Amino acid sequence: MSLNYFFVAFILTFIDLVPMCLGNSNDGLVAELSPARFPNRRRGPAASFDGTDSIYLFGGYFYDYPCGGCFNYYDQIYKYNISAESLTLAARLPTGLYGGTTITDAIGIFTILMEPPDQQGAGLFKVNNSAVLLFGNTFLDHSSIVKFDLESYESTIVGELGHNCTRVDGIRYKDDLWLLCTSNHNPTRTAMLRDNLSDGTAIVEKTFPYLPETPRLIWDEDSTMYIIGGQQYPGNFIIKYDLERLSDIHFIEVKMYPGNATYYYTGMGGVYVNKLNRIYLFGGLVNTPLLTGFKNEIWHIDLPRKEVPFQVNCSGEDGRIYPHPNNCSQYVVCLSEEIFEVNCASGEMFDPIDLICKEQELVDCSANCVEKIRGIYPKVGDCSKFITCDEGVTTVNQCPNNLLFDKYWLRCNFEDKVKC
Repeated sequence: MSLNYFFVAFILTFIDLVPMCLGNSNDGLVAELSPARFPNRRRGPAASFDGTDSIYLFGGYFYDYPCGGCFNYYDQIYKYNISAESLTLAARLPTGLYGGTTITDAIGIFTILMEPPDQQGAGLFKVNNSAVLLFGNTFLDHSSIVKFDLESYESTIVGELGHNCTRVDGIRYKDDLWLLCTSNHNPTRTAMLRDNLSDGTAIVEKTFPYLPETPRLIWDEDSTMYIIGGQQYPGNFIIKYDLERLSDIHFIEVKMYPGNATYYYTGMGGVYVNKLNRIYLFGGLVNTPLLTGFKNEIWHIDLPRKEVPFQVNCSGEDGRIYPHPNNCSQYVVCLSEEIFEVNCASGEMFDPIDLICKEQELVDCSANCVEKIRGIYPKVGDCSKFITCDEGVTTVNQCPNNLLFDKYWLRCNFEDKVKC
C-alpha cells in the first residue's frame, strides 16, 4: 500500500533570540488572551515550541460557510514570541497544511509531516529517524496502525487500535504511546488508548464523556496530560489525567475560557511551555447551538505549581508516628531524628487514620497520605466520604445532606450525578 505524502524539511534560522527567565505569578486556572492575533481565523494549526522564547505555528484551515463549504488551507508559518506576545510571519509552506505534525530534531530544524486528504485527522508519531506511525483517519474512521517509511515513502499496516478513530491525538510517555481516540460516528466510544509498540495492539485504559470534534491532548513533560476542547459540557472545563495513577481524572474549571456552559471550544493548536508551566492555545473553533465560529485568537493557561509529595522527615519530629509509604503492615517512628520501621503484629495492618495497628479487615490502606501531594482524594469503599491530605496527615470527611463524593469533580454531589 502506498500513500502520497508531502514531507517538507525546513531549516529555520533563529536570530535575535535572547533566552530569559520569565516569571509565573499566576497559579490559578484562568485563560488569558494575548494581544496578538492571526490575520485570518483558523482551526488546526500545528504548534512547536523551540525551547527558548518562540512558538512556531504551521498552517491551519478555514471553512467558508457562505460559499457552501469552501476549505481554505493556509501555508503560513508564524512565529509567536512569548515575552513580547507578538506574532510575525516567518516563512511559507509549499502547500496548505491542516492537521499535520511538527517534529523538532534540533534547534532551528523542523520536519513537517503533511497528511493527504484521505488520512486527515490521523495521529502521527516519529518512532525513529526513518519511520512514522499513523493512527486513525478522519473520513474512513478506521482502526489501523500504519507505519510509513521516510526513506522509501511506502506504508504498511502494522497493527490495530481496537477502536475506529476519526481523529487521534497523543503523546509519548516513557515506553508507551498514549492516544486519545475520538469518533464522530460513535461519540460514546471516546477512549484513551495505550500502545507499547511491542505487539502492535493498543489497549483501552479509560473511556471519557462525549468528546468528539478534535480535543487537544497536551503533556506537561512530567506525568500529567490535559485534554482540552471537544464537545464536553459544560465547555469551560479541561480534563486532567494522571499517567501514573490511571484512575486519577479531574475536571478543572478554567475562568475566561473561550468555551462556556452553553458552547464548546475545539480544534485549536496547542503546546506546553515547560519553563512557564503554561499551555498555549492557538485559533480553533467555537460552536454554539446557533453558530459556528473560527477563532484568530491566542490564549494561555497557567497551570498550578507542581507540588512535591510529602515525605517523612524526622527533623524535630521526635516520637512522631507515620504510616509506612510502601507497606501497610508497617509504620514509621521518628526517634532522635532518625526513621525506624516497625512491624504490626501478624494479621494486622497499620491504620493511616487512627495511626494504630488493627485487624486488616478494619483498615483502609488507600487512605495513606504519605507520599501524596496536598489535596482531596476519594475514600475507597465509601462514596459518602472523602479524604484530605495535608503534610502526610489523613483526615476523613463526611459529605453532608446524604450527598456522595464525586471522584471526577472532587466535590460532594447528588446521588444521581455520582458513579461510585
